[in-house]
Amino acid sequence: MAAWASLTTTADMLQALQMPSSTLQSISTPGLLATCLDYPLLSDILLSTRLQRDTRTVLGNFNGYAELRQRPEAAPLLLRHYQLMTPACLPDPAQQGAYSFGFSYVELLLAQNEYLAQLTAAQRRSLLREALAKYAAKKLLVDDVYGYFGLKTAAFVMARVMQVEQFGPFISAMSTDSNLQYFTTEAELQGQLRTLDTVLAYAQQLN
Repeated sequence: MAAWASLTTTADMLQALQMPSSTLQSISTPGLLATCLDYPLLSDILLSTRLQRDTRTVLGNFNGYAELRQRPEAAPLLLRHYQLMTPACLPDPAQQGAYSFGFSYVELLLAQNEYLAQLTAAQRRSLLREALAKYAAKKLLVDDVYGYFGLKTAAFVMARVMQVEQFGPFISAMSTDSNLQYFTTEAELQGQLRTLDTVLAYAQQLN
């Protein structure tokens, strides 16, 4: 802790958090995934003004993520991890904020093209169904726990899956709806909450 407290610049902090190359080569993929999900600066995503862009920045700052994306089994493991997460199984109130953001971190990872590409078409459909289920469960607790940020990241997964799958009705809607297109690209609603309903409706069609 004292060593961490002595770091005075962001560059020093980023460097201190990098994994040794020997560890990167020897660590199991489940162990690497756990390390990436525990990355201390992952919460910097929450400071974002453009969520997808800033997610890419955070992921690019840690060599653990660079290694994870090279592991072909990473996305299936991440999907399984997501399937085991339960929005309604809440910890003590003091821990609920971190718990809710844990869902969003996993969703933002799963929405990245490199991980979607690791999944088969059947697995992407499973991911879509899981995101729909998570969205519904979060919505029941939207005011007290998950907020619209939690709904947004679940919907972002749906939008990205439909884009990768080239789901015709969704792709057509994107061509005429600039808010939907921006959301699918940047994970931002621009104050247009109805975009969530649009994504949900198309995801239910593909499901």
